[in-house]
Amino acid sequence: VPLRQQHDVDHPAHSLGSEDTWAGRAQLRFAFGLRSELLVSGDYSRSRGTPLNLARPLAAKPDAQLPFDVPADFWSVRTSHLADGRSDRGGAAARLSVQVADSLTLTSLTAYRNSDLHIFVNSDTTEHEVATPRVPDKQRQVPQELTLTGRTARFTWISGLAWFDERGGGGLDLALYQAGSQFRGLSTIDTSAWAVFGQAGFRLLERISLTGGVRYSDQQQEAAINNGMYLLGTSTPLPRTRPSSFVVGTSDEHAASNATRSAFFMLLY
Repeated sequence: VPLRQQHDVDHPAHSLGSEDTWAGRAQLRFAFGLRSELLVSGDYSRSRGTPLNLARPLAAKPDAQLPFDVPADFWSVRTSHLADGRSDRGGAAARLSVQVADSLTLTSLTAYRNSDLHIFVNSDTTEHEVATPRVPDKQRQVPQELTLTGRTARFTWISGLAWFDERGGGGLDLALYQAGSQFRGLSTIDTSAWAVFGQAGFRLLERISLTGGVRYSDQQQEAAINNGMYLLGTSTPLPRTRPSSFVVGTSDEHAASNATRSAFFMLLY
């Protein structure tokens, strides 16, 4: 059976398995007298390249309906579609420390982080159109923490508030050319959490100290999932199939929130 090549399968200007990454990090520190300082930092990385599927077919079965070309060079492959990959990640943080008294310090920590990932590969790694998955993924996180610490000759303590918010989503777009179908799945997860905590330590003797702490945290999550099988390259569902879409967390109180209370005590020698 002659091979039917619909695409340029050599791609001399499109090397597979390549990766180009740029990354950088910087920080600035501001001192406001002897009692206060602000530290601002940030980082960013940018990656571009051509992902290569981890599996390379070595030979076709004798009864294979789609025989394929196997290059003699072990490092050469055949693909029916040009692979593509990119990744962008970055974040920033600010920490403000203020000594409000000789033994009392207030600290605020704020951060932001974002990531954007996209991968498209020819999963069968042959010149035939069999399957091509496309995987997108996006994430964003914003944490905030505020603490107040104190210290004396025999007594130390810390109390604080924490808040966290995350938004993320990802999915899979899988084209199945032989079947003439396409699976599309997308899910998103939103998370919000907050906590209040405290810890104290007291030196009973020169070598013996007692430490105890409490914490209360509450977390809420909501997940939305959308899946469906469609005719290839269209928005028409396959016959006898129906796309599904549902949300978890908004109507189910137990799934939506999770509150935790904890306490501990330690005697150190």
